[in-house]
Amino acid sequence: MGTDTFAKKLETCRIFTPTAPIDEKALFAGRTHEVSQVIHVIYQKGQHAILFGERGVGKTSLANVLTSFLNMTPGTILSPRVNCDASDSFETVFSKAFSEINLITQKKQVGFSGKNKSTTFTALDLFNGNVSPDSVRKALTILSTNFTPILIFDEFDRLKQRVKNMFADTIKSLSDHAVGSTLLLVGVADSVDELITAHHSVERALMQIRLPRMKPEEINEIIVNGLKRLNMTISDAALEKITLLTQGLPHYAHLLGLHSSQNAIQHSREEVSIQDIRDAVILALSGTQQTIQSAWHKATMSPKKDNLFSDVLLSCAMAEPDELGYFAAADVREPMRTVTGKDYQIPSFSQHLKEFTEEKRGPILQKIGTPRRYRFRFINPLMQPYIIMKGVAGGKIPFA
Repeated sequence: MGTDTFAKKLETCRIFTPTAPIDEKALFAGRTHEVSQVIHVIYQKGQHAILFGERGVGKTSLANVLTSFLNMTPGTILSPRVNCDASDSFETVFSKAFSEINLITQKKQVGFSGKNKSTTFTALDLFNGNVSPDSVRKALTILSTNFTPILIFDEFDRLKQRVKNMFADTIKSLSDHAVGSTLLLVGVADSVDELITAHHSVERALMQIRLPRMKPEEINEIIVNGLKRLNMTISDAALEKITLLTQGLPHYAHLLGLHSSQNAIQHSREEVSIQDIRDAVILALSGTQQTIQSAWHKATMSPKKDNLFSDVLLSCAMAEPDELGYFAAADVREPMRTVTGKDYQIPSFSQHLKEFTEEKRGPILQKIGTPRRYRFRFINPLMQPYIIMKGVAGGKIPFA
């Protein structure tokens, strides 16, 4: 492998990052509407936001690059980002945030020199050992005199309900006193209801911003912009296949973008082709997390060779979902026809759907609703593209 080829392959790893959230504005794609919503909140005193959606849709990436979209003087924004975990209390999670904020004071020295002495401390020193909703409000009031504090709490859904209740109290207090700071909570959809339930009056102070799966044009933007930085292009047919395979999840756009671009570079080509995507699928499958591979195997294994479990699961992955990711049994019929070449009625695979929601096969699907009106969705959103790629690799889905 030549030096130039090796260097270009290394550059693909910086541009396409399936294993880590985006942390650079130039590599961020799409989400124009959602970014605008959050920025609107930041510029409104007393407003806060919760960014929610399925796992894997890019919430953390948006939070990482958010401040780079703000038209503010450099140095005026304080934007610590904290990863919450189940062991956190209200005190520990806010202590993490304030300890990330470094401040400097200038004090004139005694004598004739007239020089100032700089002292560095963290915003946690603004507390007198008591971190409560009221003390958080007072500390943010002090900080907002000279700065714009934007505190980002990722994985918010992992916190205990008692801690979420105290967050609701804090948001209510900050809003009532019109403190010029913003709390941005990032979590899955369930965390919204839990927070609102804790304090109904907080609803007016909290903008709820749902981050859906990416639109096809946003997935295309990730690929096209990334390849452009490599002085590469992609055929229309190959781009269409990536859109199908990713199912709106940026993780898989980055994964396929990485493997397909490296494959093209390896063969000294500047355009990514259908064959590169096909090879990328094989590489992506082999490198998929063991937990996802094991979940697929558990869901589809059967002693009967002619069983339908893998076909039904693939059809579920191909079914047209609603905006929250749910699909009905009727939505599985058409994909079943594509996968098997036969016209199956719902009773032929309803038991399979039932078992996918039970411990014996995962569960791999979540079920809501009432009998005859059940709706299903994948518990792990990253499972769906994996299943579709398995279908491509196994020849179940046409891939011209």
